[in-house]
Amino acid sequence: METEQTYDVEAPEGPCWPVAWVYEFAYCLRRGYYAWVEGPGEPVALSSGEGTWMAADGWCGPVQFIRDGHGSPVPVIRLAHMPESDTAERPEHLMLAALARLIEVETGQSVVRGIVQYGPTGRQEVVTLDERLRAAWQRLDAEIRAVIHEGRLPAPRADRRCTACPRLEVCNPSGAAETAAQVSVLPPVRQARTLYVDEIGAVVRRDGRQLVVTVSRNGTRRELLRLPALLVDQVVLVGPVQITSQALRLLLRQNVDIVYLSTEGRFEGRLAAEFHPHVALRLSQYEAARDPQRALTLARQFVRGKLQNMARLLRHYAQDYRNSTLEATAAAIESDLRHLSGLKSPDAVRGLEGAATRRYFSVFNEMLRPEAHEPTDWPVFPGRNRRPPTDPVNATLGYLYALLLGNLVTACAVAGLDPYVGYLHTPAYGRPSLALDLMEEFRAPIADRLTLHLFNRGKLRPRHFEERSGGVYLNEEGRAVVLAAWQEWRQQVSRHPVLGLEMSQIRHFEAQARLLARTLQEPGAEYTPFVA
Repeated sequence: METEQTYDVEAPEGPCWPVAWVYEFAYCLRRGYYAWVEGPGEPVALSSGEGTWMAADGWCGPVQFIRDGHGSPVPVIRLAHMPESDTAERPEHLMLAALARLIEVETGQSVVRGIVQYGPTGRQEVVTLDERLRAAWQRLDAEIRAVIHEGRLPAPRADRRCTACPRLEVCNPSGAAETAAQVSVLPPVRQARTLYVDEIGAVVRRDGRQLVVTVSRNGTRRELLRLPALLVDQVVLVGPVQITSQALRLLLRQNVDIVYLSTEGRFEGRLAAEFHPHVALRLSQYEAARDPQRALTLARQFVRGKLQNMARLLRHYAQDYRNSTLEATAAAIESDLRHLSGLKSPDAVRGLEGAATRRYFSVFNEMLRPEAHEPTDWPVFPGRNRRPPTDPVNATLGYLYALLLGNLVTACAVAGLDPYVGYLHTPAYGRPSLALDLMEEFRAPIADRLTLHLFNRGKLRPRHFEERSGGVYLNEEGRAVVLAAWQEWRQQVSRHPVLGLEMSQIRHFEAQARLLARTLQEPGAEYTPFVA
């Protein structure tokens, strides 16, 4: 008599990889890589079902199993249909071997067989979990760890199994040879999950392999947040926030950046584990900075991307609002673009960029809906200003620009570039000039568009701001609103204009840094800016 054993799912203790990823990797290492990039919580083809939460060897998840007539556990998985397979070890069989390992560690009982149920009919296949299959799972486990450790996009299978793969369009296996250069600039990291800490007096601590954020009030320490360090790719500390040396060491060992922002949102610095070992790339970067013609060419391209994105955003709102002022300003910026290639000096390029930006912000208020303006003593939007910002819109723009800059400093470093040697922005002590160069392309489509979204949708109101230090700034509640929206905004997926692949905004940042790195190393290559 077989009885089904299920329990409520409980959270694991410590970081681990979802065991459901095993099926993705077993089907194809490249498919598993995409599951890893998307991160835990994203849907995959096979879930281990509702059951007992188990963890072993860095894998964890709910495991459903039944007991046979002898009381031995038998793992059960369900598939919609039997997939194509041209290998001795089917993906679902390897998945059963992985589940068997979890059960044996958790229960201390041997598992000798598993069951796969196919389709709505419940047709069953009994699989013997022999030494050959277990050895195959151990080999796959080693391959998975290598992929995750190296952050390397595996080669496609390019066989009949690809036709049924849900990631076929993204993977493009038939064109892999032709797109090898594109693959080389894909960000080999999973989607970022940034931990923002801006609670005054908060402390980031380490507890085993987890990060814990606490705050002390009236002599009592209260826990605000706890999460596995494995799931964090960046930590942003805002204002008077502390982090323990134990937590710092854990993050640095996992190559996680720690970014510091002032309470006003100004980028103050970044702590990282090590500098990228790609010395030849940085030498190429420095040589380009010393070459007036190459530096001028790159500066033009950064400005080209910025102006194109500003014009596109203006036209988008001009069409929505039937606004002739926005339409005329977009046309004027496009006229500036036509003069860009004829400019012969970096100062001339910077002058044109400044004039176009002033045009753009002179009509920025036209993109804000009238209902977004609640009566206050602050101006609605008097034009772009900072240090200090005089109104809520400028306060929000400045805060988002600081967040964006932190991401682009990291993107440069991960790509092997020196964030402090740029081409449009002149080098200065402590100024991340290259990150600022790349940031120009993303201001309008990322930070400006999100600012408009927050005000036009009523998500930011006067209660989210406060006056201090002679300016207007986001208060604690306002920062929470902006940070939540920023996290969601960065994960939105769109097609990269150069690579032609769907990827999140956070991956666009690194893709552009890698495209720039390739341009610097390949004679005659031209950098193509990001245009949304």
